[in-house]
Parts: sequence; structure tokens; C-alpha cells
Amino acid sequence: MNILMVDDMRSVVNGMEKSIHWKKLGIDGVFKAYNAYEAKVLLNNVHMDILMTDIEMPGESGLDLVQWVREQKMDMECIIISSHANFDYAKRAMSMSSFQYLLFPCPYEEIESVLAQAIERLKNRREESELTKYGELFRKDDWLKSVLFGRCLERTENKEAVQHLCRIAKLDEQTEGYLCRLQLTNTSNLTEQLDDKLLVFVLQNVLSELTESWKEKLFIQQIQREWYVFFVYTAEIDLCDMPAFKYQMNVVEDTIKKILHMEPDLCFEYCKELGDLPEAYEKLKHKGELLEAYHQNHVISQESDNDLVKSIESYIHDHIAQDITRGRIADAMHMNIDYLARIFKKNTGMTLNDYIINEKMEVARNLLITTKLPVGLIAMKVGYSNFSYFSKLYKKTYNKTPAEERG
Repeated sequence: MNILMVDDMRSVVNGMEKSIHWKKLGIDGVFKAYNAYEAKVLLNNVHMDILMTDIEMPGESGLDLVQWVREQKMDMECIIISSHANFDYAKRAMSMSSFQYLLFPCPYEEIESVLAQAIERLKNRREESELTKYGELFRKDDWLKSVLFGRCLERTENKEAVQHLCRIAKLDEQTEGYLCRLQLTNTSNLTEQLDDKLLVFVLQNVLSELTESWKEKLFIQQIQREWYVFFVYTAEIDLCDMPAFKYQMNVVEDTIKKILHMEPDLCFEYCKELGDLPEAYEKLKHKGELLEAYHQNHVISQESDNDLVKSIESYIHDHIAQDITRGRIADAMHMNIDYLARIFKKNTGMTLNDYIINEKMEVARNLLITTKLPVGLIAMKVGYSNFSYFSKLYKKTYNKTPAEERG
């Protein structure tokens, strides 16, 4: 969040800048202006969340500035700080929806308290505005249907919740459908852009558009940030069979990949009636646990492979002056030679022998360029007692002999 402090007395804004605990309040940017003109320049170029201004200043007053902010429809909280206990000032400030009228001087603790309240009010107003903007999912009826659907998934609440849901959604308790579990991975692309409510809204829209094209309807419930449960049913036509629905879910997965750039895993269970939802939900949870275990083991396996490669590379660097072989590395790692070599190539794209040679030649090249050591001694320093063999490998690597490297 950003705040703009406006006062023609520099000592006032400088004192607040140094004395108020901005980080604790969640304010990152603290900006200062010493008259209304400077303030307008900043407000036109930097997004501000809070304006805190004095009233009496040369030129335009702080109240004129607040009025201008309201005319520009800038979404911010305005706090008036004045040394004048003037009723007309206060009345005009309140008429422009100013958050607070503070008499200065006042303790910095009091200013911090007012700022904290203003920030809370701003957050609440923006959240309400956001929910209104994306309100189709959050209309009262839809919200209630979503809550009741969530309760329908639980055995202890299913019967009563089904009755309420059927009454509100004009359904029959014998409504059949498919209960689906959607697991999302690679959510980092949208994590910073969408909060949970907006992500549900986006998924609701995507899924609704698809199911409506098939003359189907749905309820959706977020279980965790990454996974959701939704129930697909029909009101006008017969429910499609299992192969047809599987095809539909393939389309759903492809659409989510294309639109949201996420990796979806989708599974489903058929429900003969709404009373079957808890049993289907338990089956989907079990499938989800198996799926999460698979992904977790895959990640652990990848991390384990990466650690192994780093250990191999460290061993080679530490023993560069020795005759390094795959067998010696495998013995040091207490691992099978073929397995070790296969993991290394899979993660680096090159064979273990090629990596060893490249590292040795890199060290030798550095010594040839930066020192005057004899070439034979350099060969020994990288583990080659046979000078001819060393020269042959060096030329194969750099397309020049060690002597040519030195010129």
C-alpha cells in the first residue's frame, strides 16, 4: 500500500515519516508533498491508497484537494489533519467521505490507530467491490447453493442439506449426475493474480460455459487452493453415458490448460441420486490421495536425483588431480555404476565420462593460460600421467594442442 502525506510544514511530514511504523501497518510506499499542486502530480502518476492532508496550505487547501480526489473517482481513504478545531472544516470533510478528522498535534500512536482503521475499511470496501464485480458466483442464491452442496458431500449432513438444496435449486432428490474432483498443479501463474474467491469464479465460468454447451448444470466447491469438487447434472435432457462424459472431461482439461495455463488432473464418480454424494466423495478423496502421493514421490525422486548429480559433480571437482573413473565414483557413492551413470545423463544431458574429461580439460586450459607451469606438470595436475593421451584429449576438446593454446 502507498500513502501520500501533504502539509506545507516539512517538519510535520518528516516527523510522521520517521516516527510511524509503516511496515507494521502494511504500508510500503510513503510519499510526501508540500502543497496541493505537488500532491496532484503524485496522485496522477503513482497509485495511492491513503491521502493524509493538512487543510490550510498556500494555494489550494487540503479540503479542495480531497474534493478533487473524489471528482477524479480515485479509490482511496482520505484523512484530514488540522491544527484548527473548526466545525465548518470538519463538516465539509465529512461531506466528502473523509475517513477521519484529526486535530494536530496528536500522539503518533493515535495517528497509527486511525491509519490501521482506514486500511481495514479500504480493504473491506475493495473486497466488497471485487465481489460485486465478479458477483455472479457470489449472489446470495449461488452462495447458498454452494454451501449446501458442500454439506451434501458429508454423510452426517447429507440428508438435510439435500432437501434444502433441492428446494432452492428446484431439483429432485433422485437427480443423477457425476461428482468430479479437479486437482490443479502449476498454479504459480495465477497465484499472485487471483485470490481464492476469484479463482473459484474463473473456474465456475469456464466450467459453466462448457457444461451449458452440453445442456448440463453444475455446483462447485473449493476444498483446497489446488483442488475442487463439482457436480454435473441435467435438468432438461437425459444424463450422458460414461464414455461421453469422459470425453467432456477431456475437453475440460484441455480448456483449463489453454486458458489458465495450469495442469489439471480430473477424475469422477457416477451418482445415481444426491444421497450418493458422500460415498462418491470418499472415493474421489482416496483417488486424490493416491494422485498426490504419486506427485510427491515424483518430486522427491527428482530432488533425490538432483542431490545425487551434485554429489557426483562435487566428487569430480575434489578429485580432479586423480584418475577418476565411473567405478571409483560409484564406490564412493555406494551405488550401482550403471544406475549412477544413467541418472547423471538423464539430469545433465551428457555422459559421466564426457563430463569428467570436460572438467579436467577446463582446469588444464585455465592453468595453461594463467600460469607458466610445464605442460607435462599440468597434465599430471588433472590426473593424466600419459602426456600424449592428455594432448589428444585436449585437442579433441578445444581443437588445438596444449602448446598451441599457449601460443
